Amino acid sequence: MKVVSIPASEGVIARATAIMRVLCESAEDVSISHISATLGVTPSSVHRLLDDLVRAQWVERTVHHRYRVAFEFYRLGALGSHRITPVELAKPLLNDLVTRCDETAIFAMRVPGEPRMVLASQANPSRPLHWRFQHHIPRSLMWGAPARAILAWVDEATQRAVLADAPPSPRGRAAPAWATWSREAEEIRRRRYAVCRDQYTDWAIGYACPVFGLSDVIGALAFVLPQMRLDMSNERRIVAALQDAAARLSRSLGAPAAAAWNQTQPELKRTQG
Repeated sequence: MKVVSIPASEGVIARATAIMRVLCESAEDVSISHISATLGVTPSSVHRLLDDLVRAQWVERTVHHRYRVAFEFYRLGALGSHRITPVELAKPLLNDLVTRCDETAIFAMRVPGEPRMVLASQANPSRPLHWRFQHHIPRSLMWGAPARAILAWVDEATQRAVLADAPPSPRGRAAPAWATWSREAEEIRRRRYAVCRDQYTDWAIGYACPVFGLSDVIGALAFVLPQMRLDMSNERRIVAALQDAAARLSRSLGAPAAAAWNQTQPELKRTQG
């Protein structure tokens, strides 16, 4: 695990927060030396901060001078998590996406216990689409960029079930064969985004990045825009903005650092679908 180093100029709260992040994201009890090396903070500073966190009952000492998150911190986290939903966390990010790219931004969520999703929230640009999105209606994980961004990250059995049960697309296309879809899913996972066109309309294109929770993909952030407004320069901006927002939302939902990936210049490869 690698956490961004905390400059010496940062205050006590920032450094204590960074320590809590290391402890929460670790699969095992953590030593002072590990925290020090991860954050770039001296061992003596880490030790003093841990003493304060132990007194606050946010951290507890274990054997061999190692540390882990204590019950009180879990209790506060549980209380806080009941007061805000993924949709509420996504709304300011959707607004930020529109500010950055001025296109329609959407948050889609998986339906718990079902291989389907719903469009949960939307932010509109200065030039709204003349298309009415149907929110909160369960739909297949087969059609559209947010659906495929989610589907590529679920287990193989669920993917096969979605393909087997998928209705035709709104434009009458049949679901792809497993071999075709598995190649596309691998490409989506490699690029960390999905792009789809001509599945719902003949004029729109969608881009979507997966959003992760504690242990699995829980949804996707997406842009939908007219193909006529698309060129390579704004395509790069759109993908980079989505990847950044999806990583931020994933971290807010407790995803491991490995899921909320570091951003790099996206490789763009247009699909024929």
